[in-house]
Order: sequence, then C-alpha cells, then structure tokens
Amino acid sequence: MENIILTQTTRQDLVKEILQGVQSLIKESQDKDLFENEWLTAKEVMTLLKITPTTLWNYDNKGLTQPQKIGTRKRYHKPQIMKLLERK
Repeated sequence: MENIILTQTTRQDLVKEILQGVQSLIKESQDKDLFENEWLTAKEVMTLLKITPTTLWNYDNKGLTQPQKIGTRKRYHKPQIMKLLERK
C-alpha cells in the first residue's frame, strides 16, 4: 500500500484522485469477473444455442436467460447457458 502525503492539496484534487482510484478498482474487478466466471457475449450464446437474436431476446424476456450488465456490456453466465443447452 502506498503512503500518501498531502501537501497543499485542494479538496477538489483529493476528491478527483479518490474517484479515479475507485473507478480503476471497479474496472479491474469487472475484468477479473469476466475472466474468472466465464461470461459469454450474446453472440456466443446464440452460437451455442443455435438461435437468432430475436429468440435470445425472447429468452431474456421470459427469464430463460438472465443477462447481467457488467460495466456497459451485457453478458451471460456460462454455467447457466450450459444448463439451458442441456434442457434444449
């Protein structure tokens, strides 16, 4: 952990630094989550299930698939999609 020494730092500069640090941690967490939990894109899900974009949209609305927003991206949890594939 880094030591922080504050000398003639304005409140705005301190808040800006803190926000940048928090944003960096959030991005790292999102990237790690995508890698470790095996999240799939909509295109990958459509390929696995052999369905069209309209069918995937219908699955989302019916609750058969549960996409998660990770940052600005919509992803599907691979184990849940694999269970759906087995049922299909």
